[in-house]
Amino acid sequence: MKPYDALIVGAGIAGLCCAREAVSAGLDVLLVDKGRSPGGRMATRHYERHVFDHGTQFFTVRHQRFGAFVERWRDCGLAAEWSRGFPGTRDGIHGAHPRFRPVDGMASLAADMALDLDIHQSTFATQVVWTGDRWRVDTESGSLESRAVVLTPPPPQSLGLLAALRGDEWAALRPKLAAIEYRPCIAALVELSKPSLVPDPGGYYPPPGSPIDWIADNHKKGVSPGHAVTIHATEAFSREHLEDDPADAAQLLVQAAAELLGSEPVRVSGHRWRYSQPMNPHPGPMAAIRAPGPLAFAGDSFGKPRLEGAALSGFAAGDWLRAVIGGN
Repeated sequence: MKPYDALIVGAGIAGLCCAREAVSAGLDVLLVDKGRSPGGRMATRHYERHVFDHGTQFFTVRHQRFGAFVERWRDCGLAAEWSRGFPGTRDGIHGAHPRFRPVDGMASLAADMALDLDIHQSTFATQVVWTGDRWRVDTESGSLESRAVVLTPPPPQSLGLLAALRGDEWAALRPKLAAIEYRPCIAALVELSKPSLVPDPGGYYPPPGSPIDWIADNHKKGVSPGHAVTIHATEAFSREHLEDDPADAAQLLVQAAAELLGSEPVRVSGHRWRYSQPMNPHPGPMAAIRAPGPLAFAGDSFGKPRLEGAALSGFAAGDWLRAVIGGN
């Protein structure tokens, strides 16, 4: 079988942006992703009428290249402005930039970006190996080959795929990637039968001392017909309870949020984000080596963090593929 021009591991926004740029250059690209749907932390969960954005909550725009996608989402009715800031103590740029929200949940934006791309979902990569003239990506369901590879998972996960890799360029880059650390986050998803008391416009940063870093009312946000509240824990709470059952940790967050919830929950579930936010991102928008073969790394731990930073990292990796592999 002819190898792909590029295999991209991870179909979060960085992988999707990388793939779109590479495909637009005429490259034959395949994404492999362990999730059932694209998006990574652009995650939305549905329980009947209750809809939760339980990863990325909103996004801002500062760069024209990402802004072009956001303008199209707004024109298509997929995204809208949510707020110019949120009440609370940790909104450091209050009023400076619009905060945009999805209309149908964050996952709908990822689904839009994935249109017409070749993606193998529910495909768990186990290792990436240089065979002498091409890359081989082994998965639980078989092996794939390509001329170049782009890894977009958090670097701690990507490094685990490359245990057998050797070479001078890799020896120089590997310690820089290994130094990147992440904050974890425990999320609680809370169904209510009555409106919450989360302040308008539906997002709030509690004061210091609370185990809650952020709380959002998805109904007030405009993505949920039912009353659905997402609670994100602080780094300290998340580290303390990282290995607990997420459902048990979520119950503790519900207790801490009782005054903001306003009523007893109908149902509570939890989610563990082991790699929620990079603490010390790599300074450049991506990182790459050319020997033994073209290999790049991208994601929210490169350049600027958060959604826009991850998108710009993906664009940079797509530009790099165009340069090293060629295309239109």
